[in-house]
Amino acid sequence: MKLRACLSAALLACALYGAESPRVALLYSDHGGNRHRGDYDATMKRLGWTMAKFENREFSALVSRLGEFDILLGGALFNYSNPQPLGQFGPQLLDFVAKGGAVVLTDVNYPQHVNWLRQLGPDWAVDLVPQDGKTLPATWQDAGHVLYNLPKRTTLSGTWMGLRPAAGWESLGKGKDGAATALYRDYGKGFFYLSCQWPHHEDMLGNLWQGLQFHRQGAVPHFPAERELILGKNDLAFSLLNTADTPQTFGIKASFEQAGQTQTQSESHVVPPGKTTTCALPLNLTQRGEYTVNATFTAGETTVWSGTVLAGRVPDLLVLRLLHPYPRTKPLLYAEALPEQLVFQGQLHPGPGQTPGDLAVELRLVDANGELSQASLPSCSGLELDLTLALPPAPVPPLTLRSVVKQGQTVVQTREMPIAILPPSRPSVTVDDTLALRVNGQPYFPIGVYHVGLKDLPKARALGFNCFQGWGSTPEVATQNLDAAQQNSMMVLLELSSFLRNRFRPEELGQMIDRFKDHPALLTWYTIDEPNGDLQHD
Repeated sequence: MKLRACLSAALLACALYGAESPRVALLYSDHGGNRHRGDYDATMKRLGWTMAKFENREFSALVSRLGEFDILLGGALFNYSNPQPLGQFGPQLLDFVAKGGAVVLTDVNYPQHVNWLRQLGPDWAVDLVPQDGKTLPATWQDAGHVLYNLPKRTTLSGTWMGLRPAAGWESLGKGKDGAATALYRDYGKGFFYLSCQWPHHEDMLGNLWQGLQFHRQGAVPHFPAERELILGKNDLAFSLLNTADTPQTFGIKASFEQAGQTQTQSESHVVPPGKTTTCALPLNLTQRGEYTVNATFTAGETTVWSGTVLAGRVPDLLVLRLLHPYPRTKPLLYAEALPEQLVFQGQLHPGPGQTPGDLAVELRLVDANGELSQASLPSCSGLELDLTLALPPAPVPPLTLRSVVKQGQTVVQTREMPIAILPPSRPSVTVDDTLALRVNGQPYFPIGVYHVGLKDLPKARALGFNCFQGWGSTPEVATQNLDAAQQNSMMVLLELSSFLRNRFRPEELGQMIDRFKDHPALLTWYTIDEPNGDLQHD
């Protein structure tokens, strides 16, 4: 499990402002019949935030009411139709941010969304860098920035436009060609944040609000990259910038349970105005397993935040995953396509006083009738290892992998890993040990088409297509798509977006799966179209 190596204990603003929800002013244009006016309705309702909407042609009215809001949020295409000269309101926007507001602009992929910024001054200018119509992956982001960390870590995705900022901006994300995809600039007690992406999901919105509260307090933390907890010393560090006009004293105290005892570490720092300090809390972990850290953050004599701030795990000495026939952390096999052998990949996590060469690994594959095969390494040559075990025909469930790690003659770890075997089914869609797709045991190379009308399926089949994306928004629609596919000797990637987007409906989703999982024309579940970070469901 990954750990936020920074002790999110710097969450002081949670106590100062956490009980208050932000007031948001949403800016939109009427493009496409107000297509994006409602993008944030469901999200704001779930967050319990207050939101007022302003069309871009009403921007002067919005500016006159800026004092009523905490965040000015530019939605998708916010100045695309009927573009307004937003820069003429530069002094009012700067005053809003200086007093503790945030200007958050999404979808800054069009000239009318960014050109006005140069009216704030030469070092505010932002130019667009076209990506030749291609969506380029995100190759870098400032993963330690507060806007991507608290309350939750978030990541940037690819974009089809890049940004070239003037010197006053800080790039928080970059695409493959080095062009910026997210920009940040603090100003007074607030900040400006520009992103090529849209819309912002709940986690990112929460981080923007949390970041704004840090700025209002005059404390801006920066965190190191995620890393795994290890056995032994773990240096959990973060930097803290004092953006206030006066010195501030910050303290942090962290504690965790280990071997039935409470371990405690604490630090205190006096930070001059405009200066950064680094806080480091050494945690010496002597046991493998789960850890929970509680922390208290203080400003002067006042406790501003206290609670559980992180949960992490020191991994087992040997962690195994199935590599062949299908890469899986939790092994899964198909009864009608059992391979002749299984390949497991292992990762060693030695503790103090342990080296790979001192460790021996033994694997045994057993079923209900006993041992089937075994493999061993008398001495490990590195931290990564591969071991192959033969799989005889027709193993009798339950199938289990048993692993033993020895240091010399001493057994230092034993584990059991269940290996599930799915019984035969029709239709049967599997991936064989060459990673080729098979349908009912026969090779199947999918040649698909998207958004084809059911009346056009005969034409699509005649052109060589053998599958298509079909809607599963309701049982009736799913039946129409699947039956039509079967009639035309085609298969369906059944889309279930309506059960996951905006509101997760697990019971109805389960009913759909139970009803259609055995339909002869079902190729795969197309769970959701263009997912992003706000679609993380348990």
